[in-house]
Amino acid sequence: MKLTHSEANEPLWIKLKAHFTAERDKVRLKNEAHDVDPPQTAAYRAQIRLLNQILDMEVKPKDQ
Repeated sequence: MKLTHSEANEPLWIKLKAHFTAERDKVRLKNEAHDVDPPQTAAYRAQIRLLNQILDMEVKPKDQ
């Protein structure tokens, strides 16, 4: 599912995109810690993939 141009410019999506981007960045930092065990790394990577999928709903100029 992709957002239309007008949906991608809605104030709600802009706020959600900022929130999801910040969450993804926090999880990435946690994943880069030296004391993370393999199962936790897998969980962090799954969270990052999910957040990327949500953020990819926005159509990029090259996708149009």
